Amino acid sequence: MNFIPTNAIDAMRLARAEEKANAIIAEGYSFKFYSELEIVTVCKPKQPYASYFINLSSVELLPLLPLGCSCPSFQKSGAGYCKHTLAFERLQEEEANQLKNAPTEEEEWGAAWYSERVALRA
Repeated sequence: MNFIPTNAIDAMRLARAEEKANAIIAEGYSFKFYSELEIVTVCKPKQPYASYFINLSSVELLPLLPLGCSCPSFQKSGAGYCKHTLAFERLQEEEANQLKNAPTEEEEWGAAWYSERVALRA
């Protein structure tokens, strides 16, 4: 989601949340998406269990799992984002860009075939 601030205070909050999102990515937080439930688990580095959950579905699944992120910042702010949701979205965008720029199977096969032919001539 793209959040568009409506005033200077909201813009500063969003910028701060984006800085924190970049920091938790750099720290090594992991995000695992479960498509069947439309839930993302947020795990801190070196922690085998989820610290928070991001509910991406359109309904509350349980009273303990409201829409959005289960972290206190998301619940308090009411802005519709937090550092966890912004970090997950950024990682999703980066993954989509990598897949978009990745060579197709045919391109990889063609490159391997061409390399073999060049090696045979040498």
